[in-house]
Amino acid sequence: MKSIIKKISLSSLLLVGLTLNINAQVQYNGCSTTGTYSSAIGKSNSASGNNSFAGGYNTQASGSNSFAFGYNSKATQSTSAALGNTATASGVGSMAIGNYVKATAQNAFVFGSGTTASYPLTNTTANSIAFGTNSNKPTMLITKSLNNNYTGKVAIGQVTTPQAKLHIKSDNNEDASVFLEPSNKTDWKASIKLFDNDHTITVDNTAAMVFNAGNGPLSFRGNSYCFGANALTISPNGKIGINTLNNTPDFMLAVDGGIISTKVHIKEVKQWPDHVFSDNYQLLELDELKSYLENNKHLPGVPSEKEVLENGYDIHEMQYVMLEKIEEMTRYILLLQGQIDSIRFNYDANGNRISRSLTFKRIINPEQDLETISEVSYNLFPNPTYDQFSIVLSEQAEGSSIHATLITTTGVILETKEVRNNAATFDLSGKPNGIYFLEVDSPEGHQTWKVVKQ
Repeated sequence: MKSIIKKISLSSLLLVGLTLNINAQVQYNGCSTTGTYSSAIGKSNSASGNNSFAGGYNTQASGSNSFAFGYNSKATQSTSAALGNTATASGVGSMAIGNYVKATAQNAFVFGSGTTASYPLTNTTANSIAFGTNSNKPTMLITKSLNNNYTGKVAIGQVTTPQAKLHIKSDNNEDASVFLEPSNKTDWKASIKLFDNDHTITVDNTAAMVFNAGNGPLSFRGNSYCFGANALTISPNGKIGINTLNNTPDFMLAVDGGIISTKVHIKEVKQWPDHVFSDNYQLLELDELKSYLENNKHLPGVPSEKEVLENGYDIHEMQYVMLEKIEEMTRYILLLQGQIDSIRFNYDANGNRISRSLTFKRIINPEQDLETISEVSYNLFPNPTYDQFSIVLSEQAEGSSIHATLITTTGVILETKEVRNNAATFDLSGKPNGIYFLEVDSPEGHQTWKVVKQ
């Protein structure tokens, strides 16, 4: 029964074929089929590999189970395939499709076009797919995956072993760049998402560039030998750390290292120490100040060395304290100036200062006037000097006890003398030119004179 059905079906097909007048023909001219079960159609084609096929014009399928079709195409290795104009597949399992294309490595695929037969678009990387046009170098390369459930890497440019999922390398005459451009720049933006939807780099229609780090800090890091692990870190709360993480509770900027600037402006200042000059500001008496310094080794209101070394100091607060002390010192100077009636300097014909005299005032009673109590009772000359200089008592100071010590600027004592017979001479012969100091103890107190040797 089955045999009868087959005969009826075959007869039906023959009748249909006669009715449709099918004109399809298979032609060949100068073709060679030397491989077992090989086939060739067209002109001057060769199928020498077992189970191979060659078609078109002047194609060669010499690899077993290979396929060559088109013009001057060649499939020379097992299971290779070449299709197009001068396409060559010379790697096992390779495929070349296009004009002037060549796949030379195992399982290498190439699609596109080269420029000439001498400069074919070529893929030399095993287990990869290459795309390109009008060049012998592929524009894009897809490399093999590690295994099932994995994907390969993509290279753009002259890269055969991409170092990331997408690796872009420019040619010699261009920048390596990626351009993201929305078609409608008024309503849409260009954005790159990193890790998740919360970490983005975006440019919107205002041309502003926005970095979004989600709930984490935004960090800029460089070579650890140059910048450390955190060159620049911006926390979600806006705190910035340079070369460090800013974990401080009260400061918006933390820097591990020096800061250099041409200008620093503190905008909000709540107080400033001009109150020192108010009438009701009480200065410490000098003996009280002296006692405080002897006991504490620092000025009142100024942090101690121990406190600064342990806790550092606030620049604004320290500027305030320093100005307060400067203004207090100014008041002390003005008070002392009020006790000096006059200062007189005497000079010789050559313009050398030969003496200095001061007249002091003393308050006898708050309700009485000031009274002159003394004046400097000696002169010093010549000053500057070339070798010797003398200290000479004035007439009113004759017989007074005066001691003088000559020292260098580094504190080395050169000579000490007691003024006798109303005068004493010091000799700087043989000493280097420069500045020396003469410390004088007299009834007026301790005074220091600068002596210049020329």
